[in-house]
Amino acid sequence: NENIHIRWGCATALGEIGDSRAVEPLIEGLKDLEWVDRWCTARALGQIGDPRAVEPLVEAMRNAEWRDRGAAEMALRKFADSAVPELVKQLEHVDPNVRETVASILGECSRKKAAQALVDALGDPDDGVRERVRASLIGMGSTATRPLLAGMKNENPAVRVQAIRLLGQMKEKRAVAGLTKALGAESADVRRAAAQAVGTLRVRKALKPLIGLLSDADPEVVAAAAGALGELKNKQAVPALITVLKDGGEKAKAAALKALRRTTGREFEQDSFEVWQDWWEKEGAKR
Repeated sequence: NENIHIRWGCATALGEIGDSRAVEPLIEGLKDLEWVDRWCTARALGQIGDPRAVEPLVEAMRNAEWRDRGAAEMALRKFADSAVPELVKQLEHVDPNVRETVASILGECSRKKAAQALVDALGDPDDGVRERVRASLIGMGSTATRPLLAGMKNENPAVRVQAIRLLGQMKEKRAVAGLTKALGAESADVRRAAAQAVGTLRVRKALKPLIGLLSDADPEVVAAAAGALGELKNKQAVPALITVLKDGGEKAKAAALKALRRTTGREFEQDSFEVWQDWWEKEGAKR
């Protein structure tokens, strides 16, 4: 109809009726020249909640008109749980802005399939997308736990690293065994993330593997292990931490020094290897 108010009213009515027969005509309405028509059409598609509308609405989110993008996103959020498979496919979209928005929408879903897809998306090449994925998984709470636990075994090291970090951040006790095992991973990034996570969780059983990591070839891993040992505050780690003051890189030395101070409660004016070694041999080891 030439009258915009009639078109607006029709789209609104079709959305309230909710009949799936209106989906195809409404999808065509997303191509209308008037933004108000496109806005009403997107809203109606959101009310009907038919998965066929997912891809057209996703394309509408790429429109230069901000009102189109907002309406399409609002519509998708209304029926996200019933369209998870279709939304998951959009995590492969060429446009990182689309992937980021879809990750946000999936984070509001209660289905585990959405959480699993988000875990896989932790390996996305775009920083903004990965940040949104992490936020969504944290927001999903317990729904994301099992997929994240499985993510620690993902073939992509980047996914494993992110899954480990999130489990540590969420302080998930069920991850302890997997995190401890990850301390011996082939990837230095995975070892570092695991060390940080067990430190956050204060996993006492990780003491020996963490001490072993103080001799790791990667200085970032050494620093992470020292930091974790500082959280455990176990004096069995003191001799190895003192050795880092002699042989470690600057970051590793700083982490080891902080760990020594936290573990022993001691602080010296000159925190050198020689001073700590002398103190440990004369007094520390006897305490």
